[in-house]
Amino acid sequence: MKLVELVNLYDTFDEDIADNYIDECIYICYEKNAKISNDFPYMDNFIKLLLEKTEIEKINGDIIICKFSKIIDDNIELFREHIKKTWVDSMQWVLEKDAIQHGEFHYEIIKDFGNVVNGNYGESVNKMYYELLKKCK
Repeated sequence: MKLVELVNLYDTFDEDIADNYIDECIYICYEKNAKISNDFPYMDNFIKLLLEKTEIEKINGDIIICKFSKIIDDNIELFREHIKKTWVDSMQWVLEKDAIQHGEFHYEIIKDFGNVVNGNYGESVNKMYYELLKKCK
């Protein structure tokens, strides 16, 4: 089941969603019939696309665990290129083999996903992540 299917069961969905691999959550606040904002269209489109691409692993009571990391794993070269081109030099360490094996690579990307979803970035960064997510399998 995709996350969008669960979210659309509610008029308003307001939950922390955990990743199945990394100890990180993305807070999703979504209204089923909301229109794309004129002020934040890339943020809104990113959220919709993330919901469509994310698989649910399991629901245990009020805990929802999804496979955000699977999006990264299935498109790892795309994310590596993104980091090489757009992240500051001090963050390039996440491309090292140990960082990828120990989950820091995934953690930093999922943290960025959360920052887009929660409105912590401007539209230029939101657009960059939306365009990146559009390229993902």
